[in-house]
Amino acid sequence: VISMVLRFVPRFTRQFTVIRENRKGIGMDGTGKGFGWKVRNALQEFSILMTWSLEHGVDTADSMRARGYGVQKRTFYAVFKPCRRDFVAIILLLLLYSICLFGFWRGYAYANYNPKIIIHGLSWDWDSVITYLSWGIFCLFPTLLGIWDDFLLGEVLD
Repeated sequence: VISMVLRFVPRFTRQFTVIRENRKGIGMDGTGKGFGWKVRNALQEFSILMTWSLEHGVDTADSMRARGYGVQKRTFYAVFKPCRRDFVAIILLLLLYSICLFGFWRGYAYANYNPKIIIHGLSWDWDSVITYLSWGIFCLFPTLLGIWDDFLLGEVLD
């Protein structure tokens, strides 16, 4: 156990050096300040280091779980067989995107974001409304699909 703990000391030392150099770069190194400020600065740097280590641990755990660490029978890939629902989702996304492209091509919706935001075609005629509505559904499709799944699974589990 001690060897596992001690192997992280060089990594923490390097990260602490990075934190200290970054804080020095923005003028928070504490040169010429009192003892109380230096203690508070050291505690802030330690807090940053602990936050970094916790986030790094969570990332490592997520990565290990995604790679199948801890399962009894390890596999190198998962067999994915598309079902009817996948084809319906692909067809719906292609339909929504083609409606958006047609609306953009016809000038029912236009936006330019460089260097300032200019939006043309924001009218309330049916062509623009359908274009913007299909674009909104297209962009929110993963969220809507997740809500739909939660609703259906909630019905099944209750």
